[in-house]
Amino acid sequence: MTVQQVTELEIAYGGDAYSENEIDAKTLGEALTSLSGLIENAEKILHGEAADPQVNIRATREGSFTLLVSVLGSLSTLQLLGFSVAAGAGAGTLMGVIEWLRGRKPQEVIIDEANNSATLIVDGESINCSNDVQKLVTSPIIRNEISKLVYQPLQTERTSSFRIKNAGEDVIIIPQDSSAPYKPVRHTIEQVTHVDELQLNVKFTKLSFTSNTGWKMILPNGDEVGVRMEDDAFMARVTSNQMTFSKDDLFVVDVKKSVKETNGNFGNPTYTITQVVRHRAAEDRRIL
Repeated sequence: MTVQQVTELEIAYGGDAYSENEIDAKTLGEALTSLSGLIENAEKILHGEAADPQVNIRATREGSFTLLVSVLGSLSTLQLLGFSVAAGAGAGTLMGVIEWLRGRKPQEVIIDEANNSATLIVDGESINCSNDVQKLVTSPIIRNEISKLVYQPLQTERTSSFRIKNAGEDVIIIPQDSSAPYKPVRHTIEQVTHVDELQLNVKFTKLSFTSNTGWKMILPNGDEVGVRMEDDAFMARVTSNQMTFSKDDLFVVDVKKSVKETNGNFGNPTYTITQVVRHRAAEDRRIL
């Protein structure tokens, strides 16, 4: 069960545009709705539909348009958003990754659910983050709530800025000329690769003594699939023991299974053996 606690945030729209403590009523309404929607949707994405955070506006301050906000919810969600002083808007947060993307759409996201990690790839660059942050970054709902909270209020004729404070410290400062990464989005990703790391008992039906490719194996369910062999030490042992190798031998292998998803459609899995752990055969024929 996720533990909820009260966190105080100070959200300010500053600069010349808000120096008289005034803000357009429609802009304010959308910003407040987006803040509540952002936190609520983030909680549900990360902790399930039963999550029920509460966002309350407590007061305003003079000199800029500043909202004192009380959030009843999980601290981990605010940290992943980048709204907590414990995390800041670094690369491991939603705000940090959005800033790194600079308005670009990732061409591929590689998800390693076993390790709760993800890699976003765009224009030959990559960034690593937790899978939880990836879920937020690639959610159009979350991204568009961020846009209404950050980007839209900064589209003013006079200079403006957005700031969040937590525990008296600035955790986010976004000037008007740096607001472009927070524009609304329609699509957040082109392709997702789901990666599972497995340990399996397999039989090899085809070997290649000169290449990592061209290998085939039979999975525990009986399917024969192609596989890439990345255990070079095992390949060397096989090459030197060809005469003692039998196609009926069982091998315990560490396998990386990758499945590409494009627009909701899943391709065929590909397999890579990262290590051959054990050779199940008669003692005089064992390769390892």
